Amino acid sequence: MRISSLSKKDYLRIILWVILAIVVLGFFRNTLRKGMNDFRVVHRAAGRVLHQENLYNFDDGHYLYKYSPFFAVLVAPLGLLTFQSGEVIWLLGMCLCLAFVLTQCKRMILGD
Repeated sequence: MRISSLSKKDYLRIILWVILAIVVLGFFRNTLRKGMNDFRVVHRAAGRVLHQENLYNFDDGHYLYKYSPFFAVLVAPLGLLTFQSGEVIWLLGMCLCLAFVLTQCKRMILGD
């Protein structure tokens, strides 16, 4: 497909996807810069599962693990990684989930 053969609708789609990509990348860049307190809870729970410790430790204060034990077992492999490595894997997983949701929405709305 040549660039000159693109319709206005194609240009609009390309522009919207580029804008969406910029917004998503900016969001994740900002998230990494501020720190991921929610992932800190997940990473701590993964480590506790691996060491067979209590998931629900009230000494954690506001960042108490509040989720299902099954989820902790599911994310336990992240406990084997350093916090920074796990954080990157976690964000990549979130990006993949977002891409999947967007493609499913597109398929449902546009019928493609």
